[in-house]
Amino acid sequence: MKFSVKLFCLLSVFLILNACKKDPQPGPDACLKLYDTAGSAIGSTGDCSNDESWGESTFTAQQTSFLSFTDNVSTTGTQEINVTGVQAYPIPVQLNSVLNFTLTTTDTNKSTKVKMAIVDSNNDIVDEIALTRVTGVPWQINLPDSRYKAEEYYRVYYQLSADGSPNYFEGYGDFLVCGSTNTNCYE
Repeated sequence: MKFSVKLFCLLSVFLILNACKKDPQPGPDACLKLYDTAGSAIGSTGDCSNDESWGESTFTAQQTSFLSFTDNVSTTGTQEINVTGVQAYPIPVQLNSVLNFTLTTTDTNKSTKVKMAIVDSNNDIVDEIALTRVTGVPWQINLPDSRYKAEEYYRVYYQLSADGSPNYFEGYGDFLVCGSTNTNCYE
């Protein structure tokens, strides 16, 4: 009897602590995967153990709420693709330049809907983007100094949807914006 009560208490504490685990905020302690201007991996900084960034994740209610904005991009004619992640490059990226994105997939010539919300380290939404993308074709977002700040970390939440398959893939990844002359502001 005592053993089962102790086991129950231990299990309860574990479940409570795991439920209270916070989503790591973008910043110098979070994992930041680094990519050059061609999209080749060049390393990482921060704690990348158990990192799921730029892959598939299961969102919390708060994370899902970032992507609840209304858009007019239809899923008609789109298809669910075999995607394993989203790649963003270069990271770090310079202010007043562009951040490139591609879908990591082996599928070709298929289109899918991509919805992205970019938040700062305070979870304030900086950008909301919805578009249809063809596999193998990268896209870019502008990082103007009117919305982004130098030496700041940002998180991209993304969802992919297709005709008959809403939100079939979702995840997040972090990027760092450097000043226009400093490309290594993570060091």
